Amino acid sequence: MNEAALPFPLYLLFLFRRELFLFFLLVLLQGQSSWAAPRDGENPVQVEPKWPVVPAGGSIQLRCSVACPGNEATVQWKGLDTSLGHVFSEPGLSVLTIPEATLSMAGTKVCISTCQGQTYQDRVELLVYAFPDKLEVSPSTLVLGQAATLVCSAREVSPYDSRLTFAWYQGDEKLGELELLYEDLKPEQEAETGEDLEVFQVTKHWALPAELVTLGPELRCQVEMKLEHQVLSHSRGIAVMARMTSPEPSTPLATKTPTGLLLPSSEAPVVQDYTSTLPDTTASSLTLGHGSSLSPTSKSSTGYLCLPKISWSQTSGIHGGHLVLTCKTACEPGASVSWSQAPGSLADYQRQEAGAQATLIIMHPGPQNRGLYQCQQEPGGQTARISLDRNIVPDVDKWGNSAALWTGGCMLGLILMAFVSYRLRRWLRTKACASLQT
Repeated sequence: MNEAALPFPLYLLFLFRRELFLFFLLVLLQGQSSWAAPRDGENPVQVEPKWPVVPAGGSIQLRCSVACPGNEATVQWKGLDTSLGHVFSEPGLSVLTIPEATLSMAGTKVCISTCQGQTYQDRVELLVYAFPDKLEVSPSTLVLGQAATLVCSAREVSPYDSRLTFAWYQGDEKLGELELLYEDLKPEQEAETGEDLEVFQVTKHWALPAELVTLGPELRCQVEMKLEHQVLSHSRGIAVMARMTSPEPSTPLATKTPTGLLLPSSEAPVVQDYTSTLPDTTASSLTLGHGSSLSPTSKSSTGYLCLPKISWSQTSGIHGGHLVLTCKTACEPGASVSWSQAPGSLADYQRQEAGAQATLIIMHPGPQNRGLYQCQQEPGGQTARISLDRNIVPDVDKWGNSAALWTGGCMLGLILMAFVSYRLRRWLRTKACASLQT
């Protein structure tokens, strides 16, 4: 065959026929190896992503695939209610889409596949987290050169394990020498029903020495949640004031035992004052320095920081005492206060809110009324809080229990006397009849 007589394209094909043959042979071998049966000890199932992380309310896709020759492979998910998501399946592949993840969906998810009569599986750990920007710090301001107790609280977070860390900074410098006093963990509750939710409130307390309270960079609490491939963080700052403009937040409220409140001599009424706090929008305007200023809604007529205050009193009566909490503000005309938080539901309490004063009445104080009470000032959104402990709200009503015990004892005595009298009368009657017969 005369190669020169061939058209040019055919001539090129004839010239490179060996190379083309080797190329097609290599492609064929690669295709066969990719669809060959799994080797012994080899797991053909793969789940992606390897470390799935999704925020609560977010969406995520989990892909499970298996390399198996032909259309013999079947894939299915275990460890997740697939009715909560959307599943797309085809031979060798299953995609699970979760449109709105919840915290209860977190955990181990297993993908199981069968290939040529053999069963294989792969698993991943789905992490669903909640970390909203809901940090609270206390006190709202610090006094220059005075020691205080720092409180930082992260609300509605999950999980609350070692992934969640707290730290205090002064400017960009981390304060590692602060003494951690104690920490508190409690589940958040539904405002209407009081039921425990799946998220938590984590609160920590530190001792701040006086030498660290300076007019330099502000102190801020930074909370971080460390996930697989990312770190989320939120922070809140505390301003340092050159002089006191409100009662020192770290000092408990001065109280005296009201008339009618009976307490053991070894106990004194203690109210934990969580101080007044400012909304996030005014935190930056409280830092003392060049060009700083106070928000108009947070000033009193004298120009000082204006915050609401809470006081309490107790009245006694025949049917037990009532506990009265009063929230007042003395800010510019037009400022008003209202109760925004109480243990359980606000509907369980009697409230009287009129302008600059709001009253909350606890008709029959009991253990269910212990906890945090908060009132809010408008305009400005400043809040004041007070926490009632067991010294203010006792476990039981001692007078009421004594009266009930005395009444019950009298009733039992009357019943016993009636029974003895009845038995005595029958015995005397029987004895009289017997004497007559003899």
